[in-house]
Amino acid sequence: MTNPSVSGSLPALCPDAVRAMSSPMRKRIKTGHQSAVYTLIVLAVIVIIGCAPYKKLSREEMLCAGGSIDYSVYGNAPFLFWNNLTDIEIATLLQADSARAGNPDALLALALFASGNVRDRESYRLYSSPVRSFVVKTKPVLDTIKSFREKGRTLYASLCREFYDKSFMKNELSGYRTQQSQLSELLRNKTYNCISSALLCLIVFRFFDFNVSG
Repeated sequence: MTNPSVSGSLPALCPDAVRAMSSPMRKRIKTGHQSAVYTLIVLAVIVIIGCAPYKKLSREEMLCAGGSIDYSVYGNAPFLFWNNLTDIEIATLLQADSARAGNPDALLALALFASGNVRDRESYRLYSSPVRSFVVKTKPVLDTIKSFREKGRTLYASLCREFYDKSFMKNELSGYRTQQSQLSELLRNKTYNCISSALLCLIVFRFFDFNVSG
């Protein structure tokens, strides 16, 4: 007689054997059957959908499917992005290598791009101009300082007065918001977290040739 535990096969359960099982065991067998059936149904649906013939939609059909969103312009950039990118976003990403090398202009553009709400040239000009104005205004002052350490201290103090709330110097957490990682929002309403404040410092210090990284 074959031993099921050795051969790996299971004998068919006769009705008397099923009735002799405990109620929890019968429920587990029933649940297992239901799960197997559900899995097969899901797999069948996936196969059917996957085998459906592909149809390239026209611009009108895309607009109809997405309401006011014109999906025909999606995937328009030379990057692995599905979402449609604007010209300023494409130009910013094409400068990624320059940003990695520490170019402050490219770093500023990339940080504003990462904010997610700076998507056109006018917005970019609006958010970047305060940083550029600060650099122009502060450079003559720093040029008179010989000590590298003192120059760094002066730059940081000037940066804090310019971009943070007046209470920042007494309480550095006065404008702190845990989820506020956008450089654009720091420049707009002076709120920040460790990420957005670090981005601002890194970019500004790069404009003055400090070899900073983060």
